[in-house]
Amino acid sequence: MKKILTALITPFDENGNVDDTALICLVEDQIKKGVDGFVICGTTGEAATLSKQERLHVLDTVIECNQGRVELWYGCGTNNTQTTIEALKEVEEKAIQGVLLVVPYYNRPNQAGLCQHFEKAAHSTKHAVMLYNVPKRCGVGLELKSICYLIEHCANIKALKHASCDLTLIKELHAIYPSFQVYSGEDSLVKEGIACGMCGIVSVMSHIILPNMRELLMGKEAAGTICKECAALCFCDASPAPVKYMLYRKGFCTPKVRLPLVEIDAEKQRFIDQWLQKNDNLLS
Repeated sequence: MKKILTALITPFDENGNVDDTALICLVEDQIKKGVDGFVICGTTGEAATLSKQERLHVLDTVIECNQGRVELWYGCGTNNTQTTIEALKEVEEKAIQGVLLVVPYYNRPNQAGLCQHFEKAAHSTKHAVMLYNVPKRCGVGLELKSICYLIEHCANIKALKHASCDLTLIKELHAIYPSFQVYSGEDSLVKEGIACGMCGIVSVMSHIILPNMRELLMGKEAAGTICKECAALCFCDASPAPVKYMLYRKGFCTPKVRLPLVEIDAEKQRFIDQWLQKNDNLLS
């Protein structure tokens, strides 16, 4: 069965602090609906604007709530190799499935630099590693030869999250390593990614339409429309602001995000409100 991992938001209270109660409610709701796991403190979790203490607190809260029921992956990646290794050391004894390591952003290393960065990081931890390839955000992406090198030289590199519309790389990688786990990071390309050999998706819209996504992955084409619509709305503005507003309308949390992100404007709120109302009978 194809996996759905929710790229978990970090809910904030009215004062902008991490809202533990809302976080636990979200985790319980997702597990009840059949999620296969969570990616914690990634892009959607606003890791870039959380302190180290907050990130570890969010992780510990989810671990305690989860009690080993589903997979947990924790975002440790930075654009500084030594800082990444230090972050990995901090979670070495945590009860998680593995760690998510993003391609170093802003400093735009070449492929040799990327390989050395991930190799050193992977060799510094006992945890399984999921590489996170997101060229649009990072300004650089892992090429096929680099991914192959890392698979061959780092036994604990077990998966790749590929957040790109370029599926040619995935087809080529699947042809070489058919058992290597690749997750789609593009909600708008669920079906297309699976058709290329991906094992599942790390999703934002699964906060809202997890059962519908499961239907789509099981071949029920009728779920395709609501998935495409929800994906478009989840990224109608800088994520996770849109999905936080959706969750707010569903009673889970405030819509607050941390600067430099801002909440979605009134026009986008209206679009989302209309969509939620129209699809109320399909959204559990």
